[in-house]
Formats: sequence, C-alpha cells, structure tokens
Amino acid sequence: MRLPPAATFAMVADLRGAREGSVFGEWRRDWSIKVAGVEASLAFAVIDDVESYPQFLPAVREARIVGDDNGARLVENNFLIGPVELKFRSRATRREPWGLSVTSQDGPWRRFTLDWRIEPVADGIVAYGSSRMDFRSFALAAMTRIAWPEIERLTSIAFAERMKAAARGR
Repeated sequence: MRLPPAATFAMVADLRGAREGSVFGEWRRDWSIKVAGVEASLAFAVIDDVESYPQFLPAVREARIVGDDNGARLVENNFLIGPVELKFRSRATRREPWGLSVTSQDGPWRRFTLDWRIEPVADGIVAYGSSRMDFRSFALAAMTRIAWPEIERLTSIAFAERMKAAARGR
C-alpha cells in the first residue's frame, strides 16, 4: 500500500532492555506524519477526539470517555488486533499547545504511553508520535512486535486522511 501524496511517514524502533518483571522489555517506537493543507488546531482536534477513533481506525472498536481525573480524561478502550481483543482503561491528557499523552497500566499493559505532538510547518503540519509499551503476556508481546509496524503505518495513514477530510469540511 502506498502512502497518500499529502502524507509522509517515517518511524524508527528503539528496543530497550528488559526491566524486572518485563516479558519482552520495554519497546519504544517513534514516528512522524506530514499532512499538507491542514492547520495545527484542526490536526490536534482530530487527535484529541478519542471517542471518534472507532469511526476511522479499524482496530479501535470502542474509545469512550468515562470520567475525568485532574484534567486527564479516563477512557475505556476496546481494540481488536487480528484475533486478539484488548480491553483496557487509559488516561488521555492534553499537552499545550497541540499535544496529547495517552497512558495505561491496565489490561494487557504493564506500561503503555502514546505521545502525540503537532507542529505547524509552511504547507501544513507534522504530527510526531512516540509509543512505549511493555506487555504482561509473552504471546501478546511477541505478536505485537511482529504486527505493530504495519498497525502504526495504517493508523498514521488513517489519521492523515481524517485530518485532510476535516480540512475539506467533511
């Protein structure tokens, strides 16, 4: 699958050593997507609207805000990755001016962090992402290490397409 012309995608994996109690060690991935013709405030609105994720992210079956904890939104998540259903709670915290941090130690995660940061550029935005994950299950960790690069790539394309659609007023 080719990337849409208005979106470019780059990622790098940083595989860290195992921590005590860690199944596979902490896994870190960093990536970025560039989207032309989109303002930073609009790109952030797409990333920040976690309850809309099931509408455009195939792996997300549900993302529902269930509360607030000192400014962080508490989210119930239900993802389907291949044959594996992942249910967990997370905290989504806005970072000024255009950032979002999602964290969890629930369900499959010993530790999960996903940080988004939007930066305006001359012809649009660049969205930078960083994920850190450490699973409780060896099997899930192994499966995810294989599938995650493709999941990330497709998720980034879906976000870029959603941002472009929002910029067109859809």
